Amino acid sequence: MQNNIFIWVSWGDIEVYLIDNSEKLANLYDTITHVMSEMLLDADIIAKVDAFIDKKQYSTTAYIKAIEYLLEQICVGSHESFEFGTGFGKLK
Repeated sequence: MQNNIFIWVSWGDIEVYLIDNSEKLANLYDTITHVMSEMLLDADIIAKVDAFIDKKQYSTTAYIKAIEYLLEQICVGSHESFEFGTGFGKLK
């Protein structure tokens, strides 16, 4: 797995996660879906994404696509939990 980073801008704070293995990616996904469910994001959207990940046998690519899809659904920048700048990047 490449050295991806995930930048999470929330309530004015910036957190950077080094995602260098699939376990960290799965934990990040769980954290994001937890926050989104507390924001009352439609549970059907999260269930749909969970099914997609399961179908793809929990691959790292599936997790990344799922997180990107969820961020699109929440409209990054529309809530303080996911401010502009939230998303994946790469270490150079």
